[in-house]
Amino acid sequence: MRILANIYRDGLKIRISKNYFVKYPFEQMWANLSKQTRLSIRDNLMYMKIAPYSALMKEQFSLNTRKPALKEFVDKSTMKDFPRFAFEDKLPVAMLKNNFRRAKFKFAKGKPFIPNDDIHPGEGGVLGFSFGKESLLSYAVMKELGLPVKPTIIEDTWDAEMDHKKALINAFEKEFDEKVNVVVDEFDNACLDPVLCHVKTRGLYGCNAMNGYMMMLLPAAYYFGVNSIVFGNEHNFNEHFVVEEQRTCYPSYEQSTKWMMQQNKMLGIMTQGKMGLVSYVEPLYNFGEMKVLLQRYPQYAKYIMSCSHDPYEDRENRWCQGCSACITAFLYITALGHSPKKMGFTIDLFRKESKKLYLLFHERQRSAYDKSKDVRDSQLLAFYLAYRNKSKGYLIDEFKKKFLKEAIERQDELIKKYLGLHRSETIPQKYKLQVRRIYKEELED
Repeated sequence: MRILANIYRDGLKIRISKNYFVKYPFEQMWANLSKQTRLSIRDNLMYMKIAPYSALMKEQFSLNTRKPALKEFVDKSTMKDFPRFAFEDKLPVAMLKNNFRRAKFKFAKGKPFIPNDDIHPGEGGVLGFSFGKESLLSYAVMKELGLPVKPTIIEDTWDAEMDHKKALINAFEKEFDEKVNVVVDEFDNACLDPVLCHVKTRGLYGCNAMNGYMMMLLPAAYYFGVNSIVFGNEHNFNEHFVVEEQRTCYPSYEQSTKWMMQQNKMLGIMTQGKMGLVSYVEPLYNFGEMKVLLQRYPQYAKYIMSCSHDPYEDRENRWCQGCSACITAFLYITALGHSPKKMGFTIDLFRKESKKLYLLFHERQRSAYDKSKDVRDSQLLAFYLAYRNKSKGYLIDEFKKKFLKEAIERQDELIKKYLGLHRSETIPQKYKLQVRRIYKEELED
């Protein structure tokens, strides 16, 4: 299989059976980089995107790029993600690993390109922005710290989700006088290419996603002269479980603390040690994030959108109100004593028809994200707090009958975990105490 990638004035063009582009919001963000730096980003990004396909496709991949400088990191990350991949696709982990080890990649001759721009970045970060609670809280905390923050969205969908986000971008920019940059990633649609789309898979598409985002955000960090790329990786990404073959499975290994430490090494290679990866929300579970955001930063909380509009699209509402992301947001908002209606919900998700969406009531795993025990237990706590807040509805009644006794017995344990403060490794030392103090103030309230 022949795949070509070339650099252009505003980004990259990748050719499989048709063209896919990665485009930056303005030409200077990309063109101001040295050619060697652009080639290095191209080579690494290309491999990150294509490598996982080799676990399912037994053929040689011929690339016009050189062997990427970060190949060993990418290979390790991909292998660590195979238990999730296998869980999603109901495949043997060993098969994926064996196929990947035997895969043949033919690269262009020459040593790996290493970025050579002479950079002297200052404090601040390019924030991977999504309007999820984690990115809004990261933005709010950086603002409170007085750090320059450049929110940047990777546009890799062209459906109802992005339509709603574009409306949110316009409102957010107007209210806060803040530019939200958008990097277009058409290459994420390569899975639909005729050469690749015969591979029927769900698990493959998440492989190397965060490594790819980091690589695509790097030109923005260079351009804005900041010393970090900021992700909203919460503490719950450190949760894992055991799948068949006794393999350790993370819902998203690339978002775990373990891998963020490796991503810091990757950025060190790409920036001569002058940039790093940061998660300001790393000490929090997602329930705790919602609490801090709603209490301390309501001006940002009203922009929350966590719904990908899967399994169906709703062009009238930014919440499809029929997926696990929607019920999680609805449940947390209600449990914390706030109004889901003010956040855009139009349906009571404590109704009987929504029961099948809650893992607490239907313990079947639709994805690796649902498998981890903390999803069930965080819902147990949230229902208990909603009950204590005198919330009403069919599912509140079901909770009282089936789970109230367990929730009362475990409330101290659950509150400590999901509304508590945990370790963090990636927050810069000079800001760590201040960030943890912010969280402690809100979580103890």
